[in-house]
Amino acid sequence: MNAYEILGVEEETSMENLREAYHRIAREVHPDAGGTVEEFLNLQKAYEILKSDERRELLGGMRIFKRRKLRSPLNLSEQVMQYYENLEALSTEGQSARRRAS
Repeated sequence: MNAYEILGVEEETSMENLREAYHRIAREVHPDAGGTVEEFLNLQKAYEILKSDERRELLGGMRIFKRRKLRSPLNLSEQVMQYYENLEALSTEGQSARRRAS
């Protein structure tokens, strides 16, 4: 289950809707309300990822790679490193092309 599914929101949701979804679900899955610690921690992790615009953008970029099957399943830190390496490679290719055009 991905972060969007855990929070029950669409990828294009606003920060306000994201915050409301988090608080609504937190009241349901909090251990003091009958939920489990695991459910609550998963909810917190999902919210931490999606409340940051940079992390949301990174997650969106990784989803593009996954849809295109450009990588095999890796752990999250390897996925993040691979994403930045791909961005760096694209940047380097663009610089090389500009130099050749000059």
